[in-house]
Formats: sequence, structure tokens, C-alpha cells
Amino acid sequence: MGLFQSVFDASINLLFSVNIFYTVLGGFIGTLAGALPGLGPSTSIALFIPLTFGLNPITGMVFLCNIYQGCMYGGRITSILANIPGDAPAIVTCFEGYPMAQKGRAGPAMGISGTASFIGGMVGLTGLMLFAGPVSDFAIQFGPPEYFGLMVFALSCIGILSSESPVKGVAMGLLGLLCGTVGHDFVSGAIRMTYGITGLIDGIDLIPLALGAFALSEVLFILEKGEKGAFIKSKLTFKNLYPSLEDFFRSKWPVVRGSIIGFLIGVLPGAGGTTATFIAYAVEKKVSKSPEKFGTGMVEGLASPESSNNASEGGALIPLLTLGVPGSGGTAILLGGLMIWGIRPGPMLFQENPDFVWYVVAGLLLGNIALLIMNVGLIPLFVSLLKVIEPYLLSAITVLCIAGVYACSRNLSDVWIMLAFGMVGYFARKLDYPMGPLVLGLVLGPRTEDSLRQSIMMGHGDMSIFFHGPISATLLIVGLGIIFYPVFRYAFLAARERMKKSRP
Repeated sequence: MGLFQSVFDASINLLFSVNIFYTVLGGFIGTLAGALPGLGPSTSIALFIPLTFGLNPITGMVFLCNIYQGCMYGGRITSILANIPGDAPAIVTCFEGYPMAQKGRAGPAMGISGTASFIGGMVGLTGLMLFAGPVSDFAIQFGPPEYFGLMVFALSCIGILSSESPVKGVAMGLLGLLCGTVGHDFVSGAIRMTYGITGLIDGIDLIPLALGAFALSEVLFILEKGEKGAFIKSKLTFKNLYPSLEDFFRSKWPVVRGSIIGFLIGVLPGAGGTTATFIAYAVEKKVSKSPEKFGTGMVEGLASPESSNNASEGGALIPLLTLGVPGSGGTAILLGGLMIWGIRPGPMLFQENPDFVWYVVAGLLLGNIALLIMNVGLIPLFVSLLKVIEPYLLSAITVLCIAGVYACSRNLSDVWIMLAFGMVGYFARKLDYPMGPLVLGLVLGPRTEDSLRQSIMMGHGDMSIFFHGPISATLLIVGLGIIFYPVFRYAFLAARERMKKSRP
């Protein structure tokens, strides 16, 4: 009871002070930044850290944390309305959100995603309050073998992400893994598969690949078909702007599952919201009674990743505050802010400076409420704006993608990479190859390779190191079971069929 009383008291103090202004301002800035391709939470927080130098640590941290939180909300806006993922975790939102917009259900998609984001955020922050100590103790047990098991489990979702043909999904996943090997080798420092192109030395970044594969390929696809009015097909009435009760009912359990997955994955340093959203989407498709409809605008496939994305934020703050280990790129920048203010995160932070922790949590709770009001209340504005700019939307998408990629890295090579994957995505769409496995392979490939090689070096070449710990062994067995299940099932059915034919 003392914990909740501390958070409640901090919330009241924040509500009636200048901190509430910075709470709302941070959420608003984060929403706008999240909607712009290429920015994301890491860049956005870094841009605004200098503005916090004159603020006290509580105000500054609340401001930056709400920019981080707002980015999680904002990424979904362009994902749904224009098939442009604002940041990496919003890539999965494109899978179902954009098809809903194409059916004239942009408003309901925005409402469901906003509500799911709010619930996921509240679950993540509640988990932060209740389980910071025990969960950090669990997360610290994750070494390279455990991370390799987690990556294998996540990669096993590639077949699930493939709507019709698992073979096509695996092929795109392998292409993503291949792209992940380009550039510097993390362990040896060797430069691989650059073919003399200096722009590839740092590897293929996720943002140009995602914007090319999703946004530019969509532009080319629409231009080829010569469609007009491809985005908004219904009248802007109240009924068409907000989700129905059926939408909320269908998204109830997906939000619960996504929030739990997001929180647990977010706790693991380096796993991040992107991994959480892919796993949440794959799980939702696996448990669905109509998996073949995924990719056509399923509410369940939109709600689960959105809740997972925001729940991972609360989880990522646990290793940051309790261990001083950032759980994502955004929290790594927040760690820098803490150092600037002279606050040392770690196991003693909750004992030495508990007021700071509870004020930050209270600021995130109030910011989450403000973001729900902004993101759901402004649905008519977003959809109306899309309808107004629709004649210029394809040009705007192209310009935003090029500007966003270049602004993110200041590297013209990334623009060329984006254009190349725009063509890859275009032909993949024409041949019905799914793009999700490509992105998943690029995200998880380098992490899988690094964890594998670090584990082998730890075990001095002994591969049994992956089965020494219960966590890594369980994750590996489950992941490999999912991968080879179709093969075993096919062999079993074939053997049973042969036995039936051999009987007299």
C-alpha cells in the first residue's frame, strides 16, 4: 500500500506544478517525432536533452521519458494512414493497420491502436512499480546462451508471419539474415560483404530497409494500378471514425497477451520493442481461429503489437533504474541524461533516491493518460488531414522517406539502400512474398550471430553450453520445436498414409 501511496502523492504533486506542462509537452513532441520517418525515440530524446540542462532532474527526466513514451504512440499514425512506419516497433502496425485504412477504417484502427497503447503502457508501468526488483534479478541471468535461445525462439516466428506460403516466408527471412551479415563483424571486427562500397561498412540499417520495403513499394504499387482514393474510402462520420464495441471486444485478449509479452521482452537488455511486437503478432496469429485473414486488416493483429510496444517501455526502464543497464536505444539516451544530472542508476537508487523514481513513474502515468486523450481525441483531425492531402500523398510519402532516412544517418548511401529495397518490396508484393520475415531476419540476425559466437567462446567450443541453463535450454527446445514441427507433422502424416495403403 505504501508503494501506491507514494506514486499517488507524486502524481498529485506533479499535477499541480509546472511538471504537468512538461509532461504534456513531452508527450506531444514525442507523438510528432514518432510519426516522422527515421526519427524514433533515440534521436528525439537526444535532440531535446540540451533543453533540460536548466531544469531540475525530476522535471527533466519526466519530460524526456514522455518524449520516449510519445514516440511509441506516434509511430502508429503514419503506419496506419500511409504504410510508413514512423519507427522500428511500428513496422508490425503496418501489417493490419494500413489494410484497415484502405478499407475505410482508418479511424477505428487509430482508436484501437491508441487504446491498446494506453493499456499496454499502464501494464508496463504497473509492472515497473510491482516487479522492478524480482524482474531485474531474472533479467540479469540472461547471458549469451540465453539470448541465443531467445533469438532462435523469435526467428521461429518467421513461418507464422507468412500468410499463405511458409516457404516464401522462410526465403524472405533468410534474405533478411543475409542482409544482417553485411558490414562490420561485431566479434572480430572484419568487414564482410560490402563489395568495396564504403556506405555498407556500418551494415544495412533497419530504417532505410523498412521504409523502402513498406512505404516506397506501396507508392510504386499504387502508381502501377493507377488507383485514386486508395486510402480513404468512407465518409467521415462519427461511426466511421471510432471503433465499435465489437472491435473492442475482439481486441480484449490480444491486448492482454501483447501487454504481457511486451513487458517481459522489454525487461531484457537489447531485446527492444521491435522484437516484442513481432513475437506478439506471431502469437496472435498462432492462436487465431482465422490466421488466413491476417494481413487483410484484422483488429487482433493490430491491438496486440501496439499494446506490446508500449508495455515494453515500462519493462525497459527496469534494467535502467535497477541495474544501470539500458534495455533499448531510447533508454540508453535516458541513461546519459541521468548521468548529466548526477544520478547514478543501480540497485541502491530505490533506497537512496526513492522520490525521484516515484516522480518519474507518476509522470509517465499522467503522460500516458494525456497521450490517450490526444491520440484518440484527435482522430478526426488526423483522418480529415489525410483526406485533404490525399492527392499529394504519394509525393509526400516519397519526400518524407528520403528526408527521414538522410536526417537519421546523414549518409546518402542509406537513401540508395532505401530505394533498392523499395524495388525489392515492389516485386515481393507482386509475387506474394511477405515483407515481415525480411525485417525480422534483419533485426534478429546480427543479435543471433553475436550471441552464438559469444556463447561458443564462453564454452571453449563446447556446444552443450546452450543446455547448461534451464532458460536457454527451454527457449531453444521450444524454438526448434516450432521450426521443425511442420517437418515432423508431414513425415508423420505420410507414414500414416503409407501404413493405411499397406493394410490388406
